[in-house]
Amino acid sequence: MKKATVFFTLIPMSISLAFSQYRSYSPDEYIFNYTSNFYRWGLSKNATANQKITITGKNRKGKVVSVKTEHFNEDTLVTLFEYKDGKGKEKSKILSMYNGKHLMRREISKNGNLKYKTKNTFEGRYRTSYTKYNSKEKIVAKNENTFTKKEYVTFNLNKNYPIYKGKKLKNSITYKKGGEKQRNKFVYEYDEEGKRTITTLYNSKNESSYVWDYTCKEEGALLASKNESNVCKWQEANNGMLIEVIRKTSPKGKIQKTINTYDADTNKVSTETYMDDVLSQKTTYDKILSKPLVWENYKKGKLKYKYLYVYADNGKVLNTKFYGKDATKLTYEENFIYKDEQLITVENYSKGKLIRSYAINYQ
Repeated sequence: MKKATVFFTLIPMSISLAFSQYRSYSPDEYIFNYTSNFYRWGLSKNATANQKITITGKNRKGKVVSVKTEHFNEDTLVTLFEYKDGKGKEKSKILSMYNGKHLMRREISKNGNLKYKTKNTFEGRYRTSYTKYNSKEKIVAKNENTFTKKEYVTFNLNKNYPIYKGKKLKNSITYKKGGEKQRNKFVYEYDEEGKRTITTLYNSKNESSYVWDYTCKEEGALLASKNESNVCKWQEANNGMLIEVIRKTSPKGKIQKTINTYDADTNKVSTETYMDDVLSQKTTYDKILSKPLVWENYKKGKLKYKYLYVYADNGKVLNTKFYGKDATKLTYEENFIYKDEQLITVENYSKGKLIRSYAINYQ
């Protein structure tokens, strides 16, 4: 059994990506592919009780090519999603059923035929299982979770207010098709404060195959092995800014370093990612993670692509631009038009020409 020494207590996005190679299912991947505009444009988040929101897509010639509708219940949860082509033919339908605010079941149809069903179980507010069935009622994916008995409190970076209070995930088992044989299992351990100390991955034979150790608190040597990812995390103060540095080795021995910069109030300022000390990505923010200003992608330290974001005074996005070809050529642009602070139109441009438009209707 390999053991990795890690120097921080919370898993950032970079580490969750390292875990992705062990995932055997993505329960919402198919759903997201069809409903992404509702979430990306904030329509689902800002819906009101019993509302219906429709997005009508048109091509460059003004011809309707898609109609997508979400129906919300009194708790502003999506109960029905419908996707039809320009001729009104059903392409996809997602029916969601709840117990209070808990999503219990879903039925997903494609081209008028049932594609699969999903079922969740809960203990309190914690999801304990997810099961996915095909149209023949056979299990194609299954996951079971158990949680700690104790509830913990997690604070913000300055530790002056709590950002989470509750139980922590203890075990997570993913099963193979059929839902009986284990594919893998994660076991999580915590200290008295709820900080993660050990994560152990078990394979299909329930043998320990990978260990992440988070107990160290100071920067140390990074070891590289095909079965290890070792991470250091530390904080620095610089000109009134809080600098959070996360450094890890990949299973191939490459060193990834992420630098998160916050202001004195812990508002997000920027994130920089380096591979073997060469800049690969950089994002600057307008205080919060959901309001990026500039996203840049680098190859061998050279700027290759970038996104620019423009916001109104009320915080709503007005325009995004994507630059390719060494980030010098505008290749894609998206404009957002509002009425009474409601998004009513989205326009997509490629190389300066309108290629798609979306009209949003609220009922």
